[in-house]
Amino acid sequence: MTEVCPGSPTTSLADGSPIARRRRRITLWALTGALLVVLSGCGSSNDTSSATTPDPVSESDADDVLVEPELVDEAASETPTTTAPTTTTAPTSSTSEAPTTEAPTTEAPTTTAPPAPAPEPFPASPATPDAALAMLTEAEAQIVDPATDPITLVNASRRQQVAYRALGANPEWDDQVLPRVAEDRRVAVTDHLAARRAFISMRTKLSDTLPAWRLVEPEPKEDLLAYYAKAEAETGIEWEYLAAINLVESGLGRIQGLSTAGAQGPMQFLPSTWEAYAEGDIEDPHDAIIGAGSYLAASGGPEDMDRAIWAYNHHDGYVEGVKSYAKILRDDPSAYDSLYNWEIVFASTEGEVHLPVGYFETEPIAVTDYLAR
Repeated sequence: MTEVCPGSPTTSLADGSPIARRRRRITLWALTGALLVVLSGCGSSNDTSSATTPDPVSESDADDVLVEPELVDEAASETPTTTAPTTTTAPTSSTSEAPTTEAPTTEAPTTTAPPAPAPEPFPASPATPDAALAMLTEAEAQIVDPATDPITLVNASRRQQVAYRALGANPEWDDQVLPRVAEDRRVAVTDHLAARRAFISMRTKLSDTLPAWRLVEPEPKEDLLAYYAKAEAETGIEWEYLAAINLVESGLGRIQGLSTAGAQGPMQFLPSTWEAYAEGDIEDPHDAIIGAGSYLAASGGPEDMDRAIWAYNHHDGYVEGVKSYAKILRDDPSAYDSLYNWEIVFASTEGEVHLPVGYFETEPIAVTDYLAR
């Protein structure tokens, strides 16, 4: 289980659809000027419910989520050029006609657009509460600004993720940080920290090896949003829960590879559970998201989402973490765009290791060997 632990053709849906609701929230947010993983090891649950639930879907124990943005070439800058004006023509002495003068001409200078923003290196974790708060505040100001370009949004989303990881891992910083968070952001920040700490609670130990995974670009975010909406329409499970599970299980589909328990695909289904509740290709994002909706509906949702999520992974921390991310997606119009850009970070015995898109190991590799490359 990972937690992020990030455009394509848009989909037109009815006004009551999840996408329409999200667009209305974004419009309202823009008009009012509101400001605005991954994680776990698996463990046993403290849940005492006696309700019968289907076999769990996810039993993976990956630690965390974090997209290698597409590189943008910087435009070369050119120096504006100006053609010298022409000189006047001298009159001749053999004619009585008045001399004529040609008006000087000047070509308009040529200019080029300023260089496009470039992707930044993945940010280092802030070492102090002041640094974490400054990183988070700057990042979220860019995330909520509708004028922010796509590459700057990717960079800001990464800084947001790293800041939340640092703050989540250091609860002793709360008294220094939370009172200084802008009032209109305090609930969202608290929800992010609750999600982060819920998944941290699932860890049983840190690993000294990195997993045998291939990391790929996720599906375009509009396509994923359409899949969530379709699953909600078919099963009644709100799209925010499906997106949250997709996020924490595979970084929205970035991770390709088996979990230690044999779970597969972007929604991390055990093959036996897939056979019982889903159809199609377990590795296909569309099929997996629809299958997850069906499984959650069969496990108690949408009426009892605590029970349904617990059926997905039998740990109370998992339930609380998924619910927190779903709430963030529901309440914050900018959250989906920023979470889409979060990448894979693996918490190891050597610290947190960023695994970029393009990472590919066919066998587990010692963290020290990977870092020494």
